[in-house]
Amino acid sequence: MSDKKKLIDIKKVSENTDTVNLFKQHLEKVFGYSDTIGRLEIALSTFEQGFKNALSKNEFLDKDLAIELLNQAKALLAVCKNDSYKNHVPYSLAAISYLVCSEDAICDFTELDGLEDDQEVLNFVINEFTLDQEVQVELKKIINNKEVKSA
Repeated sequence: MSDKKKLIDIKKVSENTDTVNLFKQHLEKVFGYSDTIGRLEIALSTFEQGFKNALSKNEFLDKDLAIELLNQAKALLAVCKNDSYKNHVPYSLAAISYLVCSEDAICDFTELDGLEDDQEVLNFVINEFTLDQEVQVELKKIINNKEVKSA
């Protein structure tokens, strides 16, 4: 089974190039998950701020794990953006959504082990689709970018 979705010649949709181009834009939104990716980018920032606020009220929260998961989720999101036609993308986006969602199996901001379920979900997707190398490449970019900004 191919990892790519079936590609068709969309020029056959219509002789009108405006119709073809508009249809192509809609396809790119659907296949590219651009709306979901954009929403998750915002949600990751919101989650990060929420965790910082929660940390100021509960010093027992696992800050290191939170940073690790946020970076891992950002890296996984970058992998999705690099090739949104891969089969892993819906699962990867769902795993990131699980991390940032307030409705969780274990509450992230109040429980000491609140991020363990999120870690399980992210790790499952990364391992199941053998994305570790791709995620590591993106993680290095994220870490290097943070070092440059803080310098």
